[in-house]
Amino acid sequence: MQGTAGANFSSQLNLNKVEAIFRKGTNAEVDSYSGFYDNGHLKSTGLAGYFRDKKIDEVFVTGLCGDICVFFTAMDSLQEGFKTYIIEDATQPLNEDDFKRTNETFIQNGGRLIKSREMIIINKQ
Repeated sequence: MQGTAGANFSSQLNLNKVEAIFRKGTNAEVDSYSGFYDNGHLKSTGLAGYFRDKKIDEVFVTGLCGDICVFFTAMDSLQEGFKTYIIEDATQPLNEDDFKRTNETFIQNGGRLIKSREMIIINKQ
């Protein structure tokens, strides 16, 4: 919860090389599943602009709730024009059936599912 000790970064985390922090979920009235926008697409986190400024054109998404937060982040990444991958073996869904369904939607919209071992191959292309 924002403003509590649980929202702080761990004291064991070295923040010396952190260049930017993107905040989401700042409005208690609107869920924020994506790393790019709140669920209403009313407020941007600034992530797309940051990526563009850094000349990033590929986004690799992993994390918890592959069928929710990972999915919405990946879909917004596609919508923003980035070549987008979900790394399946670095992602944990909340519901396996929903994950299969959202992955199909992601692929139909131009996304690609990969395994972490494939990242070496992608980086060499």
